[in-house]
This record gives sequence, C-alpha cells and structure tokens, in this order.
Amino acid sequence: MEKTFWWSVEWPGMRGEPEPAITVVGTRLDGPGTFTAGPGTNASADFGEAMLVGVEIPTAGCWQITASYRDAVLSYVVWITDD
Repeated sequence: MEKTFWWSVEWPGMRGEPEPAITVVGTRLDGPGTFTAGPGTNASADFGEAMLVGVEIPTAGCWQITASYRDAVLSYVVWITDD
C-alpha cells in the first residue's frame, strides 16, 4: 500500500474535518483494471497538514489516479513496474 497526500483550498484542515471525504480512483489506461480508495485521514508532515489516502495499485501498468474532494478533482498518470 502506498500513501498519497492531497490538499485542497476547500479542505478546512485536520481540526475541521477529522475524516476527509476524499475519494481516490485508479483506472488502468493500458488494460483492464480499476480500484477505489477512501475516505481519507489526516496527516501532518514537514510540509504541513494534508489529507492522506492509502492506495493499493493491483497490477503493473499505466494508471490514471484521480482524487475527488468536494468540487475539486485532480488527476495524474503513473507507470507502475513489477519491481
């Protein structure tokens, strides 16, 4: 499982939302496969406060990772290897 950190201007912070209503969806772009993770929890790190969601990408390949929080959506694409 990998930890993913997220932040939004709409997020009230750790005290304002102890269990952030964030959802992370993964869609494999080079073959079949999906996953969903969430809700999130809160994290404090040297860069400040953030929402934290653990994701488990089931297979190697090219994946689009999309987080949705309130009206905000953010996507990025990663290549996962078997190593």
